Amino acid sequence: MKSFAAHYIYLPVCKIYKLHLITIDDSNRLKTICPLEKETAGIAFFNGVIIVLNKNDYSTANELINILNGKYYPEVSIFELLARLPLKEICLGSSVALYHLDGIDLSSAKFRADNSRSNCHIQRLC
Repeated sequence: MKSFAAHYIYLPVCKIYKLHLITIDDSNRLKTICPLEKETAGIAFFNGVIIVLNKNDYSTANELINILNGKYYPEVSIFELLARLPLKEICLGSSVALYHLDGIDLSSAKFRADNSRSNCHIQRLC
């Protein structure tokens, strides 16, 4: 079992969890999503957003980057942008891939190389 927490966890279709914990088993199946109530050993915390996708929706982080860059809408938030993507709904027991998205302005979909704080990047966690 692996546990991850973040400022935001995004599950298609348009479910956004603020300061939550997500647990997956050794086969990368989604087990739990619950509020992060206290700091606990063994939980990996990430700044930014963890995006949870069905394992077969996108095979690499590069494909997700291309989708985000190709659907750039400066007037909408990153969550609205993600909601526009044709993603399958996730439920407990689904086989998932987790992506960490950091260095992005959460209030607008400004996905760029330098936001005066750090470089934005996306990383596959599992």
